Order: sequence, then C-alpha cells, then structure tokens
Amino acid sequence: MSDISRKDAAQQEMARRLMARHHLIPYIMRFYPSYKAGWAHKVIAGRLEQFLDDVINKRSPRLMIWMPPQTGKSMMVSDYFPSWALGQYPELRFILSSYSSSLPIRFSRYVRERLKSQRHRTVFPESTIHKEIQSAEHWETTAGGAFRAVGVGGSVTGHSAEILLIDDPFKDFEEANSETIREIVHNWYPTTLRTRLQSGGGIININTRWHDDDLSGRQLRLDEENRKAGLPEEILENWDILSLPALAEEDEYVDSDFHLYHEPGPGRVRVRKVGEALHPERHTATEWLTRKAGATSQQWSALYQQKPVPDSGDFFAKEDFAYYNSPPTLHDYPVYFAWDLAVGEKARNDYSVGLAGVLIPKGGVNTLYILEMFRKRVRDKSLVEAIVTMYMKYRYNAAELGIEYGQLFLAIERLLQEAFERQKVAPVMNKNLRPIQDKRLRATPAAGWMQNHRIYWPRHAPWLSTAEAELLRFDAGVHDDIVDSLAWLVRMVKDKPLVRPPAMSRRRDKTVEQLIEEYSRGQMDRDTGFMSA
Repeated sequence: MSDISRKDAAQQEMARRLMARHHLIPYIMRFYPSYKAGWAHKVIAGRLEQFLDDVINKRSPRLMIWMPPQTGKSMMVSDYFPSWALGQYPELRFILSSYSSSLPIRFSRYVRERLKSQRHRTVFPESTIHKEIQSAEHWETTAGGAFRAVGVGGSVTGHSAEILLIDDPFKDFEEANSETIREIVHNWYPTTLRTRLQSGGGIININTRWHDDDLSGRQLRLDEENRKAGLPEEILENWDILSLPALAEEDEYVDSDFHLYHEPGPGRVRVRKVGEALHPERHTATEWLTRKAGATSQQWSALYQQKPVPDSGDFFAKEDFAYYNSPPTLHDYPVYFAWDLAVGEKARNDYSVGLAGVLIPKGGVNTLYILEMFRKRVRDKSLVEAIVTMYMKYRYNAAELGIEYGQLFLAIERLLQEAFERQKVAPVMNKNLRPIQDKRLRATPAAGWMQNHRIYWPRHAPWLSTAEAELLRFDAGVHDDIVDSLAWLVRMVKDKPLVRPPAMSRRRDKTVEQLIEEYSRGQMDRDTGFMSA
C-alpha cells in the first residue's frame, strides 16, 4: 500500500470513528458492518440520541417504543445504546429489566464485553470497566458508571440509575393475558424499579403491545386519569410514544427531529404508504399478511399493529361488532356523513373524525354499513377539504351531512359553504346535533344499534383496529372521537323510516370500490354525481 493510500485509509478510519462517537447507527455498524438500518431504525436512533441529551441535561425524558417481535428494537435499545451512551458518558448508571433476569443478563454481557473491545476503545478511550466489579448481573466503569441487570420481581435495593430500560416486561402473549402476572408487573414497577430513578433521569419502555393493560397501557391510563383529575402537566410522566406497526394503517412521515406523523407538513418526508411493511428488507408485506392470516384479529392487532384491543369493553363489547367483507352495492341507498371536529395538529389535540355510512334495509330494519373513516389532527382548511372530499365521493347517494353544532363548526362554516359552492353542490345539513355533555348518554343509541348488529364494519379496512380499540376502551380511553362521530351518525338515522329496496338502474348499480375508483380517475361527470378529479 502506498503512503497516499495509507493516509486516505487513516483519514477514512478517523472519520468513521468520529461518526461512531456522535451517532448510534455508525457505532452499531462498527461492530456489525453488514447491518442494514431501515428508516424506522434511523428514527429510533435519532430518538435515542435526543433521549441521552435530555438525560444529561436532567429533563426527565420518558420514551415508549412499540414494535412487532423480531424487528430489531432490543438490539438497538438494550444492546448497543448502553455501550454507546457509556462511551460518551462513562459515569452513567443503567438498570435494564425484562420479564426474567436471563435476557438483561445476556445483554449485560454483550455491553460489558463491547466496552472491553479494541473497536470500542478506539472510539471511546475514556470508558473502561472496573477490574474488581464486573459480574454479569452488576458491573461498573472506572468513572463510577454502572450497569445492573434484573428480572421483573427482582431486587434493585442499593442501586440507582440515570436511565431505566424496560425491555418487554412480559415474556409472551400468554403471560400478558394473565391478570395475575400483569398485577405482579404493575406492582413491581412503581414500588421497586421506578423508585431507583435519579432526579432528572429517563425511562425507556420498549415492548410489543401484548395486551391493552400491559405496562405501557397502564402507565398511559394513569397519566390520563391524573390529567383529567387536574394534576399539572409538569408532574405527569408525559410519555413520548413511537408506535411502529408491521403494516402502515396510514401514510407515515418523518421530520428532521425524527418525529413520526400521519399527515404531510413542512419539513416532513413520507417514509411509507398505507399497507407498506415496516422494514421490507427483513419482513415483506406478504410475510406480515401471512402471519395475519394465521392469527386472531386480537393477536394481529396487539402483536403486530401495536393496538391491543380489550377482550370486552364496558360500554361497547367485542361481540357487538358485525363485519362485511365486500363493499355493498350502493344502488339508491342513502349515505349519511357525521363529523366530530377538533382543530389543531399537535399531539395533545383530539382528532377530527368523519364517518360515512350507507343505510340499507336488513331483516326488516335499517342497518348502517360504515363505508369510510377519516381520523387526523388537522387545521381549518385541511378539515374543510376532508369533509368536502368524503362527501363528493358519495355525492350521488348523499342524504345528510351532520356536524356537531358548536364553536368549531361555526369557525369553519363559511369556509365549508364556499368549498361546496365551488363544487356546485348544496348538502342537506342536519342541524340537530347539539352538544350533549354526557358522552355515555350521547353514545347510548349507537350502543343499542351495535348490540343488535345494526352496524356493520368493513373487515379489511386499514383503520378498523383503531376504531375497535377506541370503542372497546370507551369511556376510559384516551380518545373518544370515533365514538362521538358514530354517536352522531346513529342519532341522524335512528328515526328514519325503513329504506325501501331501490329501483335498479344500470348507472347506480355499483359498489363503493367502483365509485371511488371512478372518482379518483376522473371518469364520472356532474350528471353521475362526481366531479372530475
């Protein structure tokens, strides 16, 4: 090798060391050269880097990362992150816990041996292992840092930490579905593990969402209950949640701060579309769909989509849900639209939710078939656009448009009217949706229709698990916007006379899918009820 080649190689090595020192992904690749990080892993790495900065500056960060099994979360968070963090700050103290001691002890060995390695020491020469304190359960650095591995139920008396890592406190789906084991975890976390966190320190909980009442679910509900009770925000945990389902249920966007969104915006880049796999280099969409076919809807929603659905709810029950597989033929059947509004794009805002449902006679009574759902945090203009777009898809069959009459509706009323005038349509507005403060009272008719299987949901809709989860959690859940929209929809149609079987016409005898496809392609004209796209 020539002197120039040696110099170039040396410069490249120094550049790699510098990148590994400041960023987690290059650090991982130093030990795992063939590692192929997908966009999701880069997002996790960015969030971990920010988390470490927050810990060092005593901002008390709280981070939950939810991912399906075997997607690389433990390797990043429990294995490589501690050694990288201890490289920068060898005085840090970690406690890593899991469902049993075997997993954290294994990661403890990996982290310890990595700190001893030459590859680590060429990047972080300051971090070295204490020669006399280096057991797998507990070892220390010469700078006073430490790593403690413990299983759920284990003792951590005498130990404290700036960072608590919780890696799947439940072994599997069966354990998470055991009320006895869940209570063991719920009692151990606040009385033992949580008490060891130093002031300003951070907690990371990474897990597959095995159950609605797993540790993540319980902590989020406690935060929400305390918030509703009027406790100030500064004393709540305020968990930052990164939820990464196997298959995208909405388009997903990422900004430069590695935050995930479900709508476009300034500085946001779309990382995947609806239906796309999380990391196709590891698991393709087809592989995930194969797993879905072999699992129950509850298992799929919890393990793979990170949306556990309670076994049964207090107000709506699992057995209340009825489903259809193929979109119904619309004929002349009336379509109703109901909207529950919430203006704003920030995470603390509620969602704006719109439902479209077609009223079809079945068994001598009117039955609602839910055709479509819109659920996003949006601003005024985007909200108006969403309302008009949904209406125009089903314009030919549109019967009534209902929006809760209140301040939010009044704020967009003029914009909405102008938008419909540009489309040369004048919807029949239902103005009887006056605020009902008691949400359970408001939703009672919807619950009755659900119990009598007079509401059918599209089995294959990507948003179905979201709707199921919210209805089954009502009214103890964090969000109830879908429930409110469904409540308005049922109140709009519950007293309508029985719909008569329609007179068939060649033009109208089309399925919902056909109508939407024609609308999107701009093939239908004003006479058929759709504007050109």
